[in-house]
Amino acid sequence: MPFNIPKFADLKTAVSTLRGRYEAAHQVKNSQRFFGRWSSSAPNTDRLDDIGFIERLTKNVEENKFYYQRLDKELRGRDYARDVTGFLREVIAGSLLLNLIKIDSTYAAHPYLYGPSKEGSALVATLLDMLGMSDLSDLPRDKGRECLAALKRYTQKIEIDMQHKIRWHSAKENNALHEDIDAAIRTLESAPSLAVS
Repeated sequence: MPFNIPKFADLKTAVSTLRGRYEAAHQVKNSQRFFGRWSSSAPNTDRLDDIGFIERLTKNVEENKFYYQRLDKELRGRDYARDVTGFLREVIAGSLLLNLIKIDSTYAAHPYLYGPSKEGSALVATLLDMLGMSDLSDLPRDKGRECLAALKRYTQKIEIDMQHKIRWHSAKENNALHEDIDAAIRTLESAPSLAVS
């Protein structure tokens, strides 16, 4: 399926249900694993931290959707419905793609151990579904880069405006988050299987 960023309201709704959908998918996947009955059924805390980041970012975007245009010189005076809302949709999509790419890269580095990420990772399966994609290869490289760049630009501008009093991800500093975004962009650049748009 081709990649299309959902409408702003649909993104917010999807993010609000992300944690529950992940936990349900995690239970199903865990029950299907060979050692599933002996392992903990508790969701992966790293994934819950990543979901917390997505939720925190989406809430911040919702709270600042009318204010952000004043912060970002590139968006001042631009059409709100088309340009600003489009950018904010890219920001939220960027947070989803960041986690999708990060997890997929881990699975791709160890294919014999993990298999395909969409089959092994409950969060990858959930994120792909939210974005209407069947696989990461459905993501056009240029659009993925735009979304990740929008995510980095938004987080940095809000951090400066809030005098660095915001922490986006509970398990890492903001600089580490920005490094993760840069790494995801590099992964997109080097991935041979992604669609080139």
